[in-house]
Amino acid sequence: MEILKKSILVLIVLPALLNTSFAEEPSFNLYKAKVERVIDGDTLVCDIQFDWGVTLEDKHIRCLGYDAWEASKRRRSRDVTDEEVEKGLKAKKELEELIEKSEAVYLSPGATPYDPYGRPLAYVFIKQDGKMIDLALWMSKNGHLRVPLGSTNEDE
Repeated sequence: MEILKKSILVLIVLPALLNTSFAEEPSFNLYKAKVERVIDGDTLVCDIQFDWGVTLEDKHIRCLGYDAWEASKRRRSRDVTDEEVEKGLKAKKELEELIEKSEAVYLSPGATPYDPYGRPLAYVFIKQDGKMIDLALWMSKNGHLRVPLGSTNEDE
């Protein structure tokens, strides 16, 4: 009975501790990642660390939960304006600064493993000052979203 109580407590408390709101139920498997490069506000190049000393290197990760402004005009599925690129470069710079100041970055796979371009999909959490920051919420609070949180978005 004690194990059941602890399990229920973890299920209730963990989302509150992470301060998250998800469009889909995440797995809560957290994998530490070393961010090698920020492509734009919702795409990172990471080395992902697993148990037993296994690391996947140079994986392009599409961040789940939001759609940031584009940082270039390379987007294939729609036209990107100069104004959007300017906003996207600002989002990229601020994300780079957040990651640079962080203690650690963690990835949690979503229910859908890959986006249409073959990139792994993951929720991103950044540990800073001992607290976990949900990147989707942080990007929203800082005005870096092309589509507001909670909106239907075919790119997520």
